[in-house]
Amino acid sequence: MVAIVDACNDPNAAKDLASYRSAFGLPALSTCSVITGKVVSSPVGPCFVKVNQSGGTRSFPRNDAG
Repeated sequence: MVAIVDACNDPNAAKDLASYRSAFGLPALSTCSVITGKVVSSPVGPCFVKVNQSGGTRSFPRNDAG
C-alpha cells in the first residue's frame, strides 16, 4: 500500500499518479470500489482511491493543485 498525503484537495492526483507510473514503466492502476465506507481492492490488482482526512470518499477540502 502506498499513501500520498496532500494538505488540500489535488484534483489532478489520479492523473499525476498515472503519469508517474507510466514514466517508470509501471502498469496502470484500476479504480478501487468503495462500499459503505470500506475500500474494497480491485480484483484485477492494485487500485487508486482518494479519501479525505477522515477516510471518507466525499467532502474533500478545497481544491489546490499547487
